[in-house]
Amino acid sequence: PLYIWLHGAVQSVFESVTQRPWYTPPDYIHILRMVALVAGVVTTAFIVAIGWQLGGAIAAFFAGLLWAFAPIVVDNNTLAIADPFGYLACAAAVAFALRAWKKTSLVWLFACLLAGIVSLYVKYWTLYPFFLWLIVALRILWQQRRRALPGLGLHIIVGAAAAAALLRYLTTAGL
Repeated sequence: PLYIWLHGAVQSVFESVTQRPWYTPPDYIHILRMVALVAGVVTTAFIVAIGWQLGGAIAAFFAGLLWAFAPIVVDNNTLAIADPFGYLACAAAVAFALRAWKKTSLVWLFACLLAGIVSLYVKYWTLYPFFLWLIVALRILWQQRRRALPGLGLHIIVGAAAAAALLRYLTTAGL
């Protein structure tokens, strides 16, 4: 539902700024495409951060370059569809999971969880951020034992609340 909400927000802002309703979809689809382009640039920054964390500056450079010029990215990343936002949320989740792994940090792990929730709300099939969250959570639990329990409990509560809200939305929307 998040992309639908973004779509509605862009349409509302367009109507507020131009002081006229949109008559044809190209009026605000162009703006949605620009928003998708910005999401693509931010996604590339997250891909660079992933490369940096895994292999340093050269890996970061090539990761960003390969992502930015990948044919599917070039084809889809400026369209007014949900995919660019799904890419962004998933790349953010991976970057945050790697940071949480390296720093043994529940804060970065929480960022991974939030990015995973955003990815699920954008594209329902993007579940792998939650697998990353689980792997890093188990590692942190193994290393910190009881100290990690309150933080991980909070993560689980937030994740469960987001899942419940999504299920409620899907059932009330008739999906």
